[in-house]
Amino acid sequence: MRFYESVCIIDSELGEEEKENFLQSVKEAIENNEGSVSEIKDWGNRKLAYPIKDQQEGHYYIIYFSGNSVTTSELERFFKFSEEVLRYMFIRLEEEAI
Repeated sequence: MRFYESVCIIDSELGEEEKENFLQSVKEAIENNEGSVSEIKDWGNRKLAYPIKDQQEGHYYIIYFSGNSVTTSELERFFKFSEEVLRYMFIRLEEEAI
C-alpha cells in the first residue's frame, strides 16, 4: 500500500448535508477500491486565485489515504464526474503522513 494526500476543492455554496454526503461518497470510493482513509481535514472556504466555473470561493478538503493504483484511478474518476468538484490533486507521500 502507498500513502497519498489529495486536495479537493468543492463548490462553496453547498449546504452542510451536501458536503457530508460528498465526503461519505469519497470515503466509499476509496474503501470500495482497496484503500483506507486515514484522515480528512476540512480547511473551509477560501478565496480562489482565479475564478473556476464562475466561482470566486471554494471549500477545501485534504484527504489522507492509503491504496494502490486502482484506488487512485477510481477516486480520480469519481472527482472528474462529480459536479461539486472544482479542482483536485493527488500527491504520493513517501511514508504515512498521519
